[in-house]
Amino acid sequence: MIETERLLIREMDFDDFDALFDNLSDAETMAHYPSPFDEEK
Repeated sequence: MIETERLLIREMDFDDFDALFDNLSDAETMAHYPSPFDEEK
């Protein structure tokens, strides 16, 4: 874990999945990737 006054970087865990999935499956967020994330893949 790395922590500064303004930033906390920590290891991801399963509780982060929903927020990460929302971001990775958003077409605008993933505009420069080959395709949006698909949970089934």
